[in-house]
Amino acid sequence: MLIKLIQYTFYIIMRPVFFYFLKAQVKIEKNFSIEKNKKYIIVMNHPSKLDPFLIPLMPWRVIYSLTPFTAPVTEIYYTKFLRKLFLKLINAYPIKIRAWTLEEFLGETAKRLNNQQTVIFFPEGKVTTLQAESKPRAGLNYLLQIENTEIIPIKIKGIELITLSDFFLRRRKLNLKIGSPINPGIFKKGTESPIEVSKKIMGHLYSL
Repeated sequence: MLIKLIQYTFYIIMRPVFFYFLKAQVKIEKNFSIEKNKKYIIVMNHPSKLDPFLIPLMPWRVIYSLTPFTAPVTEIYYTKFLRKLFLKLINAYPIKIRAWTLEEFLGETAKRLNNQQTVIFFPEGKVTTLQAESKPRAGLNYLLQIENTEIIPIKIKGIELITLSDFFLRRRKLNLKIGSPINPGIFKKGTESPIEVSKKIMGHLYSL
């Protein structure tokens, strides 16, 4: 309950800020709906370091249905106390830069997903500004093995490599497209390769 309250407070504060400074336009597919018995992974492309914080721009009914959110963040961002505290407050958590197995790498993510926390996930694993440069990794497929899990694709466009001056001088215009939840089974047909599954999912996302 406390996590939800903190996240709602953050979203209420940041929603008008992002809409104003990013001149944000948000579109959501008409048939979008959330089922209570499902678990959800928000899959996003990753053109800037601002991407994980764009959740407040989603429609309130969607935010309410999916809260609490959680996100794996590379451990290098946990070296400074204030940043570490902020990430903890918004329910992010550190993951290792390198791990021997996917379970070691994403075990905590799977645990949180099983506990009905909506996972924010970037299959590309790093900032990628062009679709042609997209190289999604195998981790997403590992999470999709969890029963009753669906994907919500969100395409981010217009803030590639945005800087602080770009933000405060309103030099960019963000376009956010939210796709309807999808059963990941359709992406697994014809392939057993986890990376190929991730590529198909990202291909669908970029087509939004």
